[in-house]
Amino acid sequence: MTRQTNFDPRWARHRSAYVVVADSACARILRRSVERLAPRLQELERLERPNAHRHPRDLTTDLTGRLKKASLHVRFGPRIAARSGADSDYDPRASEVQRFARQLAARLARLARSDHIDKLVLIAEPRFLGLLREQLPELVRHLITREIARGLTAALPQTIARVAFALPAVAEGY
Repeated sequence: MTRQTNFDPRWARHRSAYVVVADSACARILRRSVERLAPRLQELERLERPNAHRHPRDLTTDLTGRLKKASLHVRFGPRIAARSGADSDYDPRASEVQRFARQLAARLARLARSDHIDKLVLIAEPRFLGLLREQLPELVRHLITREIARGLTAALPQTIARVAFALPAVAEGY
């Protein structure tokens, strides 16, 4: 009697399959161990950027500038210059997240050049997955076999392996 699982046997052939689980402040790089046929992951490295979740005012040192508007005339007394705060489009938290995506992409590129990676699975939060895609070089893009838009950075390696190496869902009726 055979036991039905959602494990994809095609992954058993690839000895150097890597899994990257990331969000905007933490990334885990895991490698499939070669001990067994069933996928078992060991964590190789953890990258963290705690500034990505801090409040924007904690990331900047200065207040926004002031703009001087036309002076107002009052009936008695000196003229008063109205000043208002200048709004900026700069978001320090977003730039921290972009820096982290660049850092992770550079680390994956170094890993792809040094190790012999056959397959790469990316599991990331949807927004961060889009940022990471933009930063990845072609060398790493060709290694990606699967992208999953989920936040699993705090999950156990068994859970990550189950999600990363499961058979893709097939739509009914096709």
